[in-house]
Amino acid sequence: MHFSDLLPEIKKRPTLYLSRYSIFDFQSFYYGYGLAINQLGLPKDSKQQEFEEFLSWVRSRYNIQTTQSWASLILFHSVDERDALNRSKGIRFYGRGGFTLEQAGYASGTPDESYCIGTDKEIPDIVIEVIVSSGSINRKELYKPKRVPEVWFWKSKQLRIFHLNYTGEYEEVSRSCFFPDLDTALLLKYLDYPDQYDGVNEFTQAIRNS
Repeated sequence: MHFSDLLPEIKKRPTLYLSRYSIFDFQSFYYGYGLAINQLGLPKDSKQQEFEEFLSWVRSRYNIQTTQSWASLILFHSVDERDALNRSKGIRFYGRGGFTLEQAGYASGTPDESYCIGTDKEIPDIVIEVIVSSGSINRKELYKPKRVPEVWFWKSKQLRIFHLNYTGEYEEVSRSCFFPDLDTALLLKYLDYPDQYDGVNEFTQAIRNS
């Protein structure tokens, strides 16, 4: 399998190939792959040859000349190693906030938060509802007319994720289809922190160490 064939697989399931969700682990994987190709005397495909120019592209992208590795440069311009890997994989996130999703002839839904994954679009990919006292997961039906792909509910220290299937119905899933490597149990642990700043920092550190 050529490296160009591996890239989309790594993008879908990074922890299947990398020991950690880390830009440095990705760099080590690439160097190890290149070493194996050289030792076996196998030819490099065109995309792999293009990737060898990645450091030059990163230097140009950030307008800097340095002897540091491309992983170090990307990390310097990122929040953490996970964010750096997301950037190298080209994953984009757009917060849409809470706004009313309306469809003529149907009741409207207003989530607490919503996000677009990959590209900014009219209909978010994920909406999140925080149910404090009253409310029901039946509210997910409000997002069906707009065909919102995923609805997340947080209630009583529990996170439930519903994905819109091919029949147009929401079914509960154990992991997000957009973030298949996200450990929801780990996320819940830090969602319950009294201080949001500490929760975010420690969750980020936990991801780095996982």
